[in-house]
Amino acid sequence: MTDISLTPIPDDRLAAWRARASRDYVEARVLAGQARESAQAASDREWQQLFPGGERPADHLVMHIVVEGVEAGWIWVGPATAGAASDWWLWDIQVDEPHRGRGIAAAAIAEAEELARERGALSIGLNVFGFNTGARRLYERLGYDTESTRMRKRLS
Repeated sequence: MTDISLTPIPDDRLAAWRARASRDYVEARVLAGQARESAQAASDREWQQLFPGGERPADHLVMHIVVEGVEAGWIWVGPATAGAASDWWLWDIQVDEPHRGRGIAAAAIAEAEELARERGALSIGLNVFGFNTGARRLYERLGYDTESTRMRKRLS
């Protein structure tokens, strides 16, 4: 497995990270078939719930993935819901394009799982868009099981 480290995204860089992560999330929702306005509204609502007032929840870990001293992406894990210390969620992971295909995502997830375990997590879940077949294969290879499937049909 690739040697990586996870370093917390500092507070003074959190807004820039949120802007990029939000933009990527909206684009993924649009790619999945959601209207852009609806995708943006859902993203705004979810960010407000998860980062009230733009502040990182104390029990969430938002970290850069660092490979050989270079920031290669990010990973965000934390409790699935407030007060749910044993059920955690992989809220987001992004490996930047030039760093893909080298096992970095798998190594970052393994490290994040260990950090969650150290904080009392007994399980960790995630959502993945249906079009993201590479990520789905990775998660299955890492032992994640499908709990449900949400489907959409375009009418135009």
